[in-house]
Amino acid sequence: MKSGSTFERSKKVWEENLKLFPNTKLNYPSESLVRLFSSRYVPVPVPPARVMDHGFGHGNNLLFASSKGYECAGCEISKNLIKEVSELFRGFGKDADLRPVKGIDIPFEDDRFDLVISWDVIHYNGTKEAVGHVIAELYRVLRPGGVLLLSTVNPESSIFDRMEHLGGGAYKIVEESPYDNRKGLTFFVPDSQEDLSKMFSMFTEVRLGKLYHDLFNHEKRHSAYLVYGVK
Repeated sequence: MKSGSTFERSKKVWEENLKLFPNTKLNYPSESLVRLFSSRYVPVPVPPARVMDHGFGHGNNLLFASSKGYECAGCEISKNLIKEVSELFRGFGKDADLRPVKGIDIPFEDDRFDLVISWDVIHYNGTKEAVGHVIAELYRVLRPGGVLLLSTVNPESSIFDRMEHLGGGAYKIVEESPYDNRKGLTFFVPDSQEDLSKMFSMFTEVRLGKLYHDLFNHEKRHSAYLVYGVK
């Protein structure tokens, strides 16, 4: 699938998501990110460092970063999500530089951020080439010495129960779900953690991790590869 058609399909899904599934949005930050910010698992820049959330969704992680004192920015594919999160920040009397994504380029300048977060996002780009381009973009907008915190889904997650494996790390969602409207989207997931690590070879330091949770509903279990990178 061409990257342009992947982008347009993803944009349509997320523009419709708020209307179709208004009760499924997260109203809390990722517990794993809270742990990474608050504990000593890996060195993370401290406030008032500049942080950019790539694909910020409903803003739950970005607002958490703002509450810690970070200078916040983010980009998102959906204009509806940008509007929602802009209003959310205003309601708390906070500021964030929120910009729309067009295609697979990130709409920020080189060497701008101390910290970049990309949480459960890059796999939506569908192909190894597109995901590789996005990783290069995440690297570009980090300042030298800046940190990337990234998660990307892996095949232990329940969504893969309704996917067709196309080969070469590509998976297509072929079955409907009562929880989302993502049928027809294509994910790219490296075949192994070693293959994933190679995609971040431009970083001076890379650490890999993994998370898994199954909160009493096996149909909504989630598992992800974690990446910590230093530019």
